[in-house]
Amino acid sequence: MGGVTFDTIVNKTLQLGGGKFEQGTITVAAGATIACGTLLKRSGNKFAVAQDIPPNPGTPGEDGGWDTPPSPGDIPLAIMPFDLKNESNAAADMGFRALIGGSVRKDMLNIGGAAITSAHADSLRNYGIIAVHSTDVSRVDPDTSV
Repeated sequence: MGGVTFDTIVNKTLQLGGGKFEQGTITVAAGATIACGTLLKRSGNKFAVAQDIPPNPGTPGEDGGWDTPPSPGDIPLAIMPFDLKNESNAAADMGFRALIGGSVRKDMLNIGGAAITSAHADSLRNYGIIAVHSTDVSRVDPDTSV
């Protein structure tokens, strides 16, 4: 006789409202998946996965120029709205629609595979994406509760 199995049904969605999208391309490694909620940056005329790279103020040179020029770091300005998987055995540029505006669940966002911070949420707000802290509440009928 078999054991008891349980299925977990997840019915939460990343997008909460006012979604705005932009058609674009992103390079996905062979067999890799870019997860729903991954923060994206611009890389030339394509999107790329943003990493948690802070701005670099640079190192001024003695001649008034730069020994190391300043860098803005990775500036997240879009979100992958669904799981995007490259099932081929070679890297590929894949077309998709990046979420570039609207409200999203903060708990579903990630940068470099880690949960985002309040600073990341503030950065997204500058580009029209509002990361909302939300809590799922289950409803229990008083007549049927145990």
